Amino acid sequence: MKTGRVLCFIAFPTLVGLWLGRLWLRGRPSRLKIPSSPVERHKRLVTDKRVFVIGDIHGCVDEFKLLLKKADVDLRTTVVVLAGDLVNKGPDSVATLRYSRQIGALAVRGNHEEAVLRCVRTYYSSNKESLPIKRYRWITGLRDDDVRWLARLPFTISIPSMNAIVVHAGLIPNLPLEEQSAETMVSARNVVTASDGTMRSTTSISEGLPIGFVWPGPELVCFGHDAKRRLQRHDFSIGLDTGCVYGDRLTGIYLDDLTKVYQVEAGKVYEKP
Repeated sequence: MKTGRVLCFIAFPTLVGLWLGRLWLRGRPSRLKIPSSPVERHKRLVTDKRVFVIGDIHGCVDEFKLLLKKADVDLRTTVVVLAGDLVNKGPDSVATLRYSRQIGALAVRGNHEEAVLRCVRTYYSSNKESLPIKRYRWITGLRDDDVRWLARLPFTISIPSMNAIVVHAGLIPNLPLEEQSAETMVSARNVVTASDGTMRSTTSISEGLPIGFVWPGPELVCFGHDAKRRLQRHDFSIGLDTGCVYGDRLTGIYLDDLTKVYQVEAGKVYEKP
């Protein structure tokens, strides 16, 4: 009996210590390190499946699901690729992100993913004590695995079988992918050509020409970002941001059948342009 009591006396505080340790680990702030740039800036997708590309979702998860249904997307035979800005502004960014992951969608990073990751870094560095501004308050619902998924998003996804590149904003013509700036790929709307023929991107739509218009090919570039111009169709580029979050439409297209565009109307105006 004495031996049993001694063992219990020794074991009890040990068990309590382990239990308290687990509680502390469960509740402590995340130590997740978020890189400032993706490890893989340019992803290469080698597939024999169909590819369905969707424009800016901005947290409109219901319209996202409706679009997949309308386009009869079979996830067993089709890869879904999102052209960036799948979060922010709309009704449920966390649900949009989680559903994207659930169906195995691929995505490129847009300016809103960049902004979210900056906000998450600040939030984590404060041990999750300093709440983000209202627009970004939804990030408090993210898990570490959600943040890791966002942080891994590349700037471009090249699809050799379709001779296509997906990017959020656009690309400077005749410049290798490795030399494209992050700012161009996530924020550009127009391209300005200098007198000596050199080109630079700009976020302005009143200077230069639309970035999709000047793209010479031969690759097809699918992009989003430019909701003001809505659906854009040029010889070697397609702009798919049709302002769903502003009450217009969410748009997608199969890369093996560019003749047909699939669209669903927004449930409401989630944010005024």
